[in-house]
This record gives sequence, structure tokens and C-alpha cells, in this order.
Amino acid sequence: RIQAVHRLFNHIAMTNGKSPFAPPAIAMLMGITSSQLKSASELGPIITVDQLMGAFAKLVPPEDTQVFERKVVVHIKHEVLRLRHVKSVMPEVRPLLIELHAAVEGNTRALFEWFLELIPQQDRPGVPVEAFSGLIMQTDPKETKVDLENFLEGVENNIDTSDTSAKLATSIRAHLAK
Repeated sequence: RIQAVHRLFNHIAMTNGKSPFAPPAIAMLMGITSSQLKSASELGPIITVDQLMGAFAKLVPPEDTQVFERKVVVHIKHEVLRLRHVKSVMPEVRPLLIELHAAVEGNTRALFEWFLELIPQQDRPGVPVEAFSGLIMQTDPKETKVDLENFLEGVENNIDTSDTSAKLATSIRAHLAK
């Protein structure tokens, strides 16, 4: 799906000191066709392997194997491991996440305060609530509520391999007890 590829390309770009890609830039880079757009679900079009590899080749010439490995392949491997981890963690914490969301009635600030606990202490000052809303929860930064679907998807898209079920459950339960 294009959304997952968009996240991957943004991750690769930002870890290599570049700006994230806007959705139209990703569509253009992938060479999304009008027939793909017409047949797309709400999750966006499904891209082909050839489109994906072609987009990678536009960013980093694949014949330069060392650069390609360092700038692309390493990140793909990391994302695959992360997605496998997410697949095992989310079913265990989803009910608690739903409970947390309900307890705070989707309040952006309350969900942000919980999310901040998952970020290393030294990185917390650099994360404003507006970034949490817009980039992580995919909602308008001016909104005071995050809908449940965006919350679950935002958490899922931002879990890393250090976020264990136990760690997340402990943090969620602490916020529920407040």
C-alpha cells in the first residue's frame, strides 16, 4: 500500500538528512497510474514491486551497492523487523489503547501526555503537541480530539522494537489510574 511506502520513504529521507515527501511527490515518484487511483481503496493504491524498485532507483542508484545498502536496504530491513514486532504487540495492547482513548474521550492533550512517555527523555522537548496531532495522529493540529481510528493507527505506525507489550501496558494503566 502506498501509505506504508510513504512512511518508509519519509523514514529513509529523514534519516539521511532530507525532508519528508509530500503525498503527491510519493505518487509521482512511484509512477502511480490513473487506473491504480481509480481502483484504490480508502487506504490508497497498491503499488507494484517494479514501481517500488523504480522509485528506490530514482533516489539512490542501485548499481552503487554500498550507498544503496547504507541509505535504503538497512532501513527496509529495520522497517520489516518493526512491522513484525508491531504485529505481535498491537493485539495485546489494542484493548488497553481503546480503553485509554475512551477514558480521556479522545482528548489530544491527554493522549499526547501518554505518548510523550514513550519518547526518550532527551527528545521530549522537541515534540510539540501540534506535531503529535498532525504527524503522528494524522489530524488537524488545531483539533482538540483524536478519533479512535487515527489514534490506533498513529500508535501502530510509531511503535518501535523497544516498545514491548509490557512497557506499553504499564504506561497505559498508569494513565488510566490518574
